[in-house]
Amino acid sequence: MKTKTLFLICLLLGMAITKISAQLPPVIPDGTKSVVWSFDWLWTEYVSCHGVDDVLEGVVTFYETDLFKEGEIKRGINHGNGTLTNADGDEFEIHVNIKGQLPLDELGNYMNGTFHYNIVGENGTLFIGACTFNQWGEFIVDKAVCPGNGNK
Repeated sequence: MKTKTLFLICLLLGMAITKISAQLPPVIPDGTKSVVWSFDWLWTEYVSCHGVDDVLEGVVTFYETDLFKEGEIKRGINHGNGTLTNADGDEFEIHVNIKGQLPLDELGNYMNGTFHYNIVGENGTLFIGACTFNQWGEFIVDKAVCPGNGNK
């Protein structure tokens, strides 16, 4: 049951993540090795741990580093941070790392890659997740755990 719940959490996470800004990467001059730019995502996380169901929402700001070789983009690395809140107003800090691989789709999005995230509540609640995504929008759960309440 716990595995099914955690799978559902990550699956719903993939469907709930929506890019807020439609900003595309900046124009890249010749000879550039890397470019850093930022964008925001509206993040919705459905969690069910230790008999408690909750929905956490908020904006996560990402800073993307695109790496180039001979003028062609080879991969991108994103680091995101933000604050999520639940219906009761409890705050949760989220930290996300995403590594995207080629090829890119027609909108400049990575068609496959991995992401890892940690969500820490103000009372020490911890959620940890890792997923792989592909060009069909499928998220494969590699890890989804809620080790418990740290009672800070």
